[in-house]
Amino acid sequence: VASRWRQSPPMFGGKPVTLEVIANFMRELLVDDPFLAGDRVPFVDFRPPGNGKAVAVTQRQLAFIVANVLMGNRLGDGTGNGLSALLHRCGQQAEHTDYLM
Repeated sequence: VASRWRQSPPMFGGKPVTLEVIANFMRELLVDDPFLAGDRVPFVDFRPPGNGKAVAVTQRQLAFIVANVLMGNRLGDGTGNGLSALLHRCGQQAEHTDYLM
């Protein structure tokens, strides 16, 4: 993936997005506090009864969450999150090989 990315990086705003640009963005993002919560972790309980509950996050807050999950960062109490579970499932070898492409 890295060699293919380096050969033909995607463009954004007319400029190539290199892996170095992404690494610098993630580094900056991970030392930032986009939730202004310090060491606390924002939490919304969507378990039933959850009718009508919603959450709004900024793009930077979402990027912070995704970057932490991609880096393998976990909550200290072992609490999981749905994004980590999704990435784990997507990284598994497919059991079925008869998919139509």
